[in-house]
Parts: sequence; C-alpha cells; structure tokens
Amino acid sequence: MRVFISVLCALLASTVMAAEEARFELTRVVSDSNGQTRFVDDSLPLNLLPFAPPAPPNEISAHLPAATVTFGRLQPDWFGDWHPTPRKQYIVLLKGAFEVTTGDGASRQISAGQVMLLEDDTGPGHRTRVIGGTAVEYVAVALPETGAN
Repeated sequence: MRVFISVLCALLASTVMAAEEARFELTRVVSDSNGQTRFVDDSLPLNLLPFAPPAPPNEISAHLPAATVTFGRLQPDWFGDWHPTPRKQYIVLLKGAFEVTTGDGASRQISAGQVMLLEDDTGPGHRTRVIGGTAVEYVAVALPETGAN
C-alpha cells in the first residue's frame, strides 16, 4: 500500500510540475525606438489552478487586467494598409485568417485559435489583410492605459 501511495504521489507531483511548465503561445507586434515594427514570439506561463470551482482545476495564466472587450468581423476582401494599433490589445482570432506584415518586412499568417498582442501604438505600425476567402471574426481585449507608451 505504501508503494502505491508513493507512486500515486510521484505521479501527481509530475502532473503538477508539467502543468506549471505549460505555456500559452502568442505573437507580439512591437515597435522599436525608431517606430519600426517587428514580431516577437512570446508565451504566458500556465499553472494548474482552480478557475471555476467545483469544476476541476485547469491550466490557466495569471489574471491580466483588461479595459474593454470588442467583438469584430473583417470581410474577406478587407485590407488595412500601414496603421498602428489604436491601443495596446490582444487580438484573439475565432474564425478565418489574416496576414500581418511588420515594418521590418516580415509577414505572418494568423489563423483561428491564435492570439496576437499588438503593442505598436506609435510609428507607422503594420499592415493587415484577410486571407483565405472567408471573413475573420475576432475578439479585441484592450489593455488598460498606463499613461506612458
């Protein structure tokens, strides 16, 4: 019985450790000191914690502050030439895909299920165009203004 309990405790500990090492991947669009934008691959740590008791714990990030939440749709032919983000915000793609081009010339395709953190609220910004022939549906989660960019 002691062996069983020891094995069970080790299994639970390894599960908790694996959950503590879990990460939520996201792409950031940032501006450098000259206003040129670029992509940064980033992630948020996830920990196995209770989120909605009595439901079982799940892997969640720390609670992040948000100012507003906006739901939007971009039509299949939508194109936004160079523009900065109007505010620092997470963009969560729910449906469809778009391509983002940054000032350094890099382009990335972002599709449903992916998250971007747009931080390029100064300078010329980035370009965005819907790809794939279907509308994009998204959620924009604005970050609180800090008073300094």
